[in-house]
Amino acid sequence: MDTRETSLGSQLMVAGVQMVVAMGYSITVTAAALMMKTLYGQLFAQQGIPEAIRLGRRELYNNKERRVYFNQLEPLEDWLLPVVYANQAVDLQLREMEPREKADYLVQRRQQYRFELPTYEFVGRDLEILKIEKALLRHNVLLLRGMGGTGKTT
Repeated sequence: MDTRETSLGSQLMVAGVQMVVAMGYSITVTAAALMMKTLYGQLFAQQGIPEAIRLGRRELYNNKERRVYFNQLEPLEDWLLPVVYANQAVDLQLREMEPREKADYLVQRRQQYRFELPTYEFVGRDLEILKIEKALLRHNVLLLRGMGGTGKTT
């Protein structure tokens, strides 16, 4: 790997990523929100990535006010900050799944979330305990809260 280049975008390209949209410098949250709203809106409207980025830059150019320190509005010329690194064209054109593809996908998703049935007999709390078990499979921290006397410890 060539370590002379320090930008994350170029390092991702060296690692084999097809395309990276990066910013050439730090940008404000409002600029990022405006750029991403336009970019994703255009991608979902079936625009290609280069055109979606061009339209996002144009949106930044046409709407220059950004929230900066202490919530002040300042006009910024940050429309040129979005940078595209590309090894090859990327086609994100979406299509409807074929019935067989959809069935296979749904089977795969169902298997991903298959849980064993509980083997305990705790009357009245089966659903709550099952929810706790599922939550603990996703996260290693669980917070139980409730009014005194509701059975959090039993």
